[in-house]
Amino acid sequence: MIYYCNSCSIITNQLIHANPATNFTGSFNQRYTQESKFLKHTIPGYDIKNRLKVVSLFYNDSYSSYHNNIINTALSGSIEINNSGQKNVIWITNAPIGYAEKNGITIEQNHEAFKLVLHHDINSIHGFSTGSLGLFYKKCSRCSRPAF
Repeated sequence: MIYYCNSCSIITNQLIHANPATNFTGSFNQRYTQESKFLKHTIPGYDIKNRLKVVSLFYNDSYSSYHNNIINTALSGSIEINNSGQKNVIWITNAPIGYAEKNGITIEQNHEAFKLVLHHDINSIHGFSTGSLGLFYKKCSRCSRPAF
């Protein structure tokens, strides 16, 4: 994985800010994908077919909280480039926003980071909570300062 701090993400034009007017549950044509991602991460047990996989859920299941987390992450987050080359944006919230469960059982609590995926695609952009502990040790690949 490669990481860029917020400053270097901006300087290198890798961070794309989300428009606050955007409906992140999708337009009529794109509704299924984005709305299902929102519901998957806000309603425990919503994604029945994947119940045996780990799913992160938000403590606050309101759309306004989800929307604000996307906007804040797109403005203040750091870039993570995964091993497949996909760019994600991660923002450490400094407050618990979610948890993870598998088959209805909580397996992680107090996620303090929001991960925004497909942030470059207005029709696919979505986010979820994730743990932050391992992120504090990551360095920016450009300036070598802490990435988060």
